[in-house]
Amino acid sequence: MPRGRSTDSPSSRPCTRASSTTWLRGIAQWQRLTSAYQEAFSDVEGVSVFVEPTGARSNYWLNAILLDLPDESQRDGLLERTNGDGIMTRPAWTRMRRLPMFADAPRMPP
Repeated sequence: MPRGRSTDSPSSRPCTRASSTTWLRGIAQWQRLTSAYQEAFSDVEGVSVFVEPTGARSNYWLNAILLDLPDESQRDGLLERTNGDGIMTRPAWTRMRRLPMFADAPRMPP
């Protein structure tokens, strides 16, 4: 087995009914976590939790907290508070279309 590859990774097992059921149970847990974040941040002004758009189905592998305005002090305060409370958070990455090397790359219209 290649070094660093887990024998329990999704790519190392056949997709069976049992593993599909386990996967769906995992998604349900992530959905509950997202709901808990939505509730926890519902009273925080200028902050929202990203939810799946209408007509889409999320696998909930990533939860994102969005700031209404680009305010670094609010972002840093939020990161400090959440990490201090044991909720691992970090700034999201820069969108690829905003990176200089992809400035002229084709993309979907906004």
